[in-house]
Amino acid sequence: MEGEGVSVEQDRLRKIANLAQTIQAQGAANAARRKYQGASELPQSSAVLELIVRDARRSEELLDELIELAVEEKRSAHRLLSYANNFLQPIFRIPIEIWSYILELITECSDASKWATLMAGIYLPLPQSFASMNLLCRRLREIAIHTPRCWTDVTICVTNNHLTSPTILNEYLQRSGSLLFRLAIYVDKAHVDNPRLHELLAVVQSHIRRCYQIEVRCGREEMQISQISEIIRDYGWVYPALRS
Repeated sequence: MEGEGVSVEQDRLRKIANLAQTIQAQGAANAARRKYQGASELPQSSAVLELIVRDARRSEELLDELIELAVEEKRSAHRLLSYANNFLQPIFRIPIEIWSYILELITECSDASKWATLMAGIYLPLPQSFASMNLLCRRLREIAIHTPRCWTDVTICVTNNHLTSPTILNEYLQRSGSLLFRLAIYVDKAHVDNPRLHELLAVVQSHIRRCYQIEVRCGREEMQISQISEIIRDYGWVYPALRS
């Protein structure tokens, strides 16, 4: 990806240089034509006027293209400057291994009952503390994404307040890599038969062999827990790593 970025940057700089040369040549030709026309005592014909209009339009097009490329080049330089400035900050001098360890500690120390955070209108199976750390800067987000242990607490919420997205659930399971994970299922009485629950369980199914703990919460309704357990049994899951 870095090589592609350099290639695009070099290509843009070449285009700017070529356009500048073309505009310079076009300007010289226009100047010579105006000098010749000014020295001539003959009236300008319609053909000459059409040529002048064509040249002017071509010059305008070239200048517009040059401006567009220059603006993009300025943005690129600004991004590079911002990256360089950020890289000089103390936070960037901390080794990735230490940040990974910190993120793992935040995950492990979080209250399991609070594993649902509202962000951008979507409930994520993340503790508030871990979600907040991910918002600090792009570097921390990248480190978190590539730290599988941060994604080993998986939550399915099908309640009036929380509704887990199957796409996001699958993404988190993928990020946990080959590590064992804990599965927490929260279902309200009114949502025991919600199709979303089956969608989420289907997502978990391909990863269930890595599940070492399952926690089912349905309030105080024993009948609900019995119903959820029956639904889970219908999937015929095998739990070679299950401990509790």
